[in-house]
Amino acid sequence: MPSNAGTIGVDYSVSFFDGVTGQLQDLGDVQSFQMTALKHDLKNMPYNGDPVYDYISDGHRCTFTITRTNSNWDSFQVTREANIRNGIKNTAGVLNKSIINADGTISRFQYQNFVFWVEDLGDVSREKLVQVKASGYASRMVQIA
Repeated sequence: MPSNAGTIGVDYSVSFFDGVTGQLQDLGDVQSFQMTALKHDLKNMPYNGDPVYDYISDGHRCTFTITRTNSNWDSFQVTREANIRNGIKNTAGVLNKSIINADGTISRFQYQNFVFWVEDLGDVSREKLVQVKASGYASRMVQIA
């Protein structure tokens, strides 16, 4: 696994550029990653016609399950909480996603204005890997390659 990217399976990787520190955040050993495209429903009801429906993008929500490999996530969470308590804005970052397609080409996407929160710093038990859970939101997704 690259030090600044989480590799999931053989065809998918994610990396997080932290707007607060201005650096790539080591995600650790990413076990699962789920991104959901959110939407806002639209409905136009003309008086003398059929209703017309559409959707507006409402950003994206992601969830991570990560096997903890070091104390980075604890430090990340402490910094975020301290910034909030001290009135310091937590600057959004970007999440990069790379996919190796079946034909060998690589598609790259970027989730912009990305922020996330570590919801579960882990269940620390004997002889068991510690799983960290985090979720976040992004304003938009763009293709960069």
